[in-house]
Amino acid sequence: MIRRDIDIPLYRQVYNLIREQIITGVLAESDPIASSRKMAKQLNVSRNVVLEAYDQLLAEGYIESRQGSYTRVTKGLKVLELSPKETDITRNKLVDYTDLIDFKTGVPDANYFPRVVWGKLLKKACMELTDAQLGYSEPEGNYELRATIRDYLFKTRSINVKPEEIIITSGATQGLAIVARMLYEKDAEVILEEPSSLGTQKIIKYAGYKSVPNNTDHEGLITSELSINKNTKMIYTTPSHQFPMGGILSIKRRLDLLKIVQDKACYIIEDDYDGEFRYDGYPITPMRAINETNVIYLGSFSKVLSPALRLGYIVLPKPLIKKFKLYKLFDDVHTGTIDQLALNYFIKEGHFEKHIYKMNQLYKKKRNTLVESLESYFGDTIDIHGNNSGLHLVVDFKNKNLENVFKNLYEKKQVKLHSVENHAIVKGSFNNFVVFGYGHLSIEEIKSGVKTLYDQMKLNDLLS
Repeated sequence: MIRRDIDIPLYRQVYNLIREQIITGVLAESDPIASSRKMAKQLNVSRNVVLEAYDQLLAEGYIESRQGSYTRVTKGLKVLELSPKETDITRNKLVDYTDLIDFKTGVPDANYFPRVVWGKLLKKACMELTDAQLGYSEPEGNYELRATIRDYLFKTRSINVKPEEIIITSGATQGLAIVARMLYEKDAEVILEEPSSLGTQKIIKYAGYKSVPNNTDHEGLITSELSINKNTKMIYTTPSHQFPMGGILSIKRRLDLLKIVQDKACYIIEDDYDGEFRYDGYPITPMRAINETNVIYLGSFSKVLSPALRLGYIVLPKPLIKKFKLYKLFDDVHTGTIDQLALNYFIKEGHFEKHIYKMNQLYKKKRNTLVESLESYFGDTIDIHGNNSGLHLVVDFKNKNLENVFKNLYEKKQVKLHSVENHAIVKGSFNNFVVFGYGHLSIEEIKSGVKTLYDQMKLNDLLS
């Protein structure tokens, strides 16, 4: 409903959604509009976004608001008569899905965001900000933060680089998008894991590349099937926790992959999107710690802290640094200075490692709850993959068609499930696989969601 992968502001998307329902008659004159708080929760946006949309609708006369009364559609508005095809996208009223248990991936538990500490550090950053720092900054980001990240990477990942090789980005997504544009040539190709992140697929497609799928298994990318040519500019991989299948790239395959690109004009994009969360053992040593020539390392703070911060970083081979900084300059000049300074304090004062430790314990408990619930209800009728780390796991329901189950649970506003098939480049091989994101859900929601799934599958005669 609300998309974050397009250039339309969130408030404008909310405005468009409500306006279309008014002018097509889905919302009739004098119909009440949901409160801003309820609408924000329903659409998973901030209340300020909804208030901006409501202000615009009010200014244009679509809605009216009176003190002590609900905000309503303006009385006397004439609706448009549109054909059925034109009204397909607006015929369903905004439904309250606030109780829906959504097993979406990649979302941390917002209840544990360190609001008090982060607020204090933001204030500290503002108070200690120099006049020069209030102006435009260098595109590569604050040097002190880059030095702090350098120390952290060496300590936890054995990556030994200089601060100059690290560039702060507005999330790992920006880092990948800039690299894609920067390396593009006519007829360029990118090898992607099959299946892989939809966001990554869209970035690669938008940059003009041909996507070449390469199969994965429980050890991640199957390197024996790799075939690169003169048009292959990048190999994108998530070796620490393959998304979505969850495999961990073995050291043999890591070395094979590095050997394949050796002396080639091809870069490995190593996306360590949730490498901090490891429940059995320590974080996997990245390929960037072994090879600094062909590996571009992407890191993010979104999964650890919050996607709202839009803070990430990229570790680049030296020949690419100057060009990347130029692209970054024209992309957004620089990432927000105040947030960078606050993050630097957060890491240097030890809050970051404490937060990771606390969240590891929490997510491990949630992981255990999800695994135990799945095994309790489904036993040996399922196989579970990728549950050693990260904020999601994958379940193979073994030749069961769950399409109607997905539809029924969502229409009942009970549970939203996500098929791995949606992440496949070549369709048809992953219909039995379901990806369960659990980071943002409570223990009770996880238990309830699995039980509801089990009950619905019984109703659909899929457990006989």
